[in-house]
Amino acid sequence: MNGRGMMYWMKRSVIFTVLLIGLMSCEADDFFKSAARIDCYFSHSGGSILGGRLTIDQATVHLQEIEISGIRSNANDVQLNRSFPTEGGKYSLFSGDPAQPLIFDIPQGIYDRLSFLLYLRQNDYELKFERDDDDDDEIEVDLYDYFKRATPAFLLRGKYRKSNGKTYPFVLIVDDLIRLNVSARQGGNRQLVLEESVLYTALIEYNLSYWFGLITPAMLDAAEIAEVEDAEDDDDDYLIIHKNINQNLYANIVARIEESTRFEID
Repeated sequence: MNGRGMMYWMKRSVIFTVLLIGLMSCEADDFFKSAARIDCYFSHSGGSILGGRLTIDQATVHLQEIEISGIRSNANDVQLNRSFPTEGGKYSLFSGDPAQPLIFDIPQGIYDRLSFLLYLRQNDYELKFERDDDDDDEIEVDLYDYFKRATPAFLLRGKYRKSNGKTYPFVLIVDDLIRLNVSARQGGNRQLVLEESVLYTALIEYNLSYWFGLITPAMLDAAEIAEVEDAEDDDDDYLIIHKNINQNLYANIVARIEESTRFEID
């Protein structure tokens, strides 16, 4: 065992001892009802995507509800629920988001497992687009009206550089009903300790590079390009991935979101 691993287990042993002292010095029911605070932040990982050809500079997740389930040693199981209004629950995966942290108060104890079921927002506003009757390869999208009104589960924006050197604005919209079941880990372990006197920091991390792991540059090079109405910049040709546009790419990405999501408590 390396030095870092030894320090982690020593820390866990100390906290475990403190919890046992707490149990001996007060009523067990009162002890296990006391809550530990967890400040939760959202982030992304994965490094370069498609060899740097795809860059993401904006990414948001929109939560509708969170269900928390915990199995504790020598105490009752924990079941908590938190809902978000339509105008709330939106968090950036990049630093500097004033809406973060998302704060949880979870009963203290030794957890054999602590799971978070994230229900992401299912969008009520459809992306409007039209295909040319004479040319199926031409598609017009009212993207910026969608940006103003919609609340998709995930929205990623960036740039994609094709093999021929031409760069296109890139948009990924995930607006299906998405449920992510994630087990919290502490020091890489599913068994974790929460203590009322400790302020914990947690990170919900999405590996964006993994999302695109089954997609090749050739697949994106061949993707359908959409003409965007009222574009914010001079370029009105966009590479958009959505359940109704470039559907094969969309399905590949959505299928990999849950398994690439990590929840780590420090």
